[in-house]
Amino acid sequence: MDLFFPKLLARYDLRTSESFDCQDGFGYGTFQKRLFILLILASFSVICQTSIATHVFGDVDHWCKRPRGLNISLAEWKNIALPLEADGRLSQCRVYERCMPPVDLNLPNRQRVDSGTREQLDWWYNDCLNTGPEAANDTREKFCQEWEYDDSVADSTAVTPWNLVCHRRLLRIAVVALQYAGAVLILVISGIYADSLSRWRCLLASAAALSTTTVCNFLANTYYLYAAARFLAGGFVAVNEVFSTVIPFEVTAHAHRPQQVILWQMVGILLAELWEILMRRFTMSWSLKQLVFLAPTLLLLPVSLMAPESPRWLVAKGRLHEAEAVMIQAANINDFPLPDTAALMHRLREQAEARTCSPIAIEGDMLDSHSLRRRVLAMFVAYFSITFSYYVAVFATAPIHDVWMPYGVVVATLFSCGVMQALVSGIALVTMMNTFLVMTAVIDCLLSVAAGTGVTTITNVLIVLSRGVSLAVIVHVLVFVMELFPSAVRSGAVCWVFASGRVGALFSSVTFELYLHGREYMVFAVAAFLLFLSLLVIRVLPRTTMVEQAKEANRGSPSTRNTMEHMRRTLDRPTDRKTKYGSAEHPRGRRSLTSDPEVSPKASTGR
Repeated sequence: MDLFFPKLLARYDLRTSESFDCQDGFGYGTFQKRLFILLILASFSVICQTSIATHVFGDVDHWCKRPRGLNISLAEWKNIALPLEADGRLSQCRVYERCMPPVDLNLPNRQRVDSGTREQLDWWYNDCLNTGPEAANDTREKFCQEWEYDDSVADSTAVTPWNLVCHRRLLRIAVVALQYAGAVLILVISGIYADSLSRWRCLLASAAALSTTTVCNFLANTYYLYAAARFLAGGFVAVNEVFSTVIPFEVTAHAHRPQQVILWQMVGILLAELWEILMRRFTMSWSLKQLVFLAPTLLLLPVSLMAPESPRWLVAKGRLHEAEAVMIQAANINDFPLPDTAALMHRLREQAEARTCSPIAIEGDMLDSHSLRRRVLAMFVAYFSITFSYYVAVFATAPIHDVWMPYGVVVATLFSCGVMQALVSGIALVTMMNTFLVMTAVIDCLLSVAAGTGVTTITNVLIVLSRGVSLAVIVHVLVFVMELFPSAVRSGAVCWVFASGRVGALFSSVTFELYLHGREYMVFAVAAFLLFLSLLVIRVLPRTTMVEQAKEANRGSPSTRNTMEHMRRTLDRPTDRKTKYGSAEHPRGRRSLTSDPEVSPKASTGR
């Protein structure tokens, strides 16, 4: 919350925590690699918790239930009582009104009935069989209130016990929407306190809460209890994802921080996609499938217990003694020289004291409060748009049962991740984000055209491609958000940006009704429009992050190096020219810029 109030933000030391590289403090090795296990497991859990509804609420063949007291076989009931739909199939939600019992008919529970009731039953039965002279043209229909289900798959879906079909079908979408709504609410609340509380405690609390709500999912025996459990689980898994990503990010060396975080997040996501494919190959009861599918989530709690506190966050909070203890522990694990760790801590203490004595706030600086607020608002729009596009593609694949599509999604995601990994070390993060946003927007435009013209094969291929590309962009955007904001406000910014993405997912779930009416081309057009809009909004973002600026200063761009070399040659070249006093300069009387010990370091950094 302090991010939006300059006076509150001015209390924080935004610079000291960003002024060092973890490589200089405790190196890179086993300490970081252990945390990548947490990163993989958290990404895996997000996908599983988000997609569990598709496994629990699988489709099942259904039809209007035969009334009690009507002695008729299933085949005969379907033949005479169920009307035909426009596509020629038997209706699953409607029945001829004549085959439903009259309101005033008191159907007995006992086997033997009196003659009066038997006469009424015979009349109703004959009327349903359409044998009466007046019933021949009676095609009045009514919606079912009870259903029968295909016994071969009835136990494999929660649709059966809770009757989530026909006009109650939207209750399935309600559970999905509740997951996203829970994430929005809990992320917004967490974002207020995220940077004030310990990173490790927030991670541990979210893992414990997620494990508890997951167990509640297993035990829920009514629809409303299950929906409440999904609401909470959707929120806690999102918060856990934030802190499971921020902590490894803050302890990884600058040289490969974006690459490592993107890579291991994508590994977790791809494993979850493969886990989904594997689970779909087995037929089991929906409660058992849910237990098996979500079981890896329960590993988050013990893995979180082994995670350390973020030393960078401790530095941002001025708790340098605690930060030093964590760094020494990390240095011992990585076999890093402890004197180097001590030297870094000494420098950080000097910087913190200098900042306390003379706080500096530079307008237009990378850490200027106005710049930080502009960035977070721009990232709200960008992350909302890309998440909306991703879940639009996810909902588009829900009614499609082509065998190749899940494998196609894995291939598309793997390809997008590979391209991103190959480019991320040589291209600015914002440039890559712009490129992939344009790519996703173009795909959505093509999808709108293909879906509107009814070209099914091309539409399905583009949907798979959209899912793969947009999923990779979602991960990239989150990493970019972490690069944009200093440690003192990083977790809060990530929580709120993640919440904006869940708002996008919530809106996409509402559009599912358009798919049922064949209007999916409109949804794809909206997704493309939002992506192009976000491209305009994110123009306020800096062209490079602080880490990229530091890297550029250290190595210099090719043009910078060529310019500096030309300057050196020019200044070192001996010239015989007159001074304004009339005397000639002797070549040996001049010193080159590079030979001046006070000037050379500045020249070498390109400043």
